[in-house]
Amino acid sequence: MADKKLETLETERLRLREATLDDATFALSIYNDPAFLEFIGDKKLRTLDDARSYIAENFIGSYRVYGIGMLIVELKDGGEPIGVCGLVKRPYFEEPDIGFAFLSDYTSKGYGYEAALTSLEHATTVQGHKCVQALVSPHNVRSIGLIEKLGFRFDRDEILPGNENPTKIFTITT
Repeated sequence: MADKKLETLETERLRLREATLDDATFALSIYNDPAFLEFIGDKKLRTLDDARSYIAENFIGSYRVYGIGMLIVELKDGGEPIGVCGLVKRPYFEEPDIGFAFLSDYTSKGYGYEAALTSLEHATTVQGHKCVQALVSPHNVRSIGLIEKLGFRFDRDEILPGNENPTKIFTITT
């Protein structure tokens, strides 16, 4: 799947698209949002240059190498970026995992479920993934609720490379 441009995904209210370096200001906002820092962690993005480098390596790099990656979630009405959602390929897992994060002003409005459901359907029906994981901090009750609503089931707790505390791993198979 290397060097394949991802499709833009759409829902009734949202558009999910590849990130570009022009998304650096948004990346700074979401990656420094208090909920992101608490539940996902500090990615050390402090400047626009940090954000551009992160986008180039982690977003664009993933698209080109794996054919999957986190996408920018924006409102169809106005194009305002409100979150990120997509699949991540980690070197220590065979299966990809779904990830999502939204700016605090856009949580509890159904956007996370809408974006994650579309990403999951695309991953299984178009990209052909038979199993997708979700990695969640044990105290992130809202994300656990969302992934369970999507049909994921708890698999195990595991301490991931670079972490001290266990992560809850959920899976869904098609």
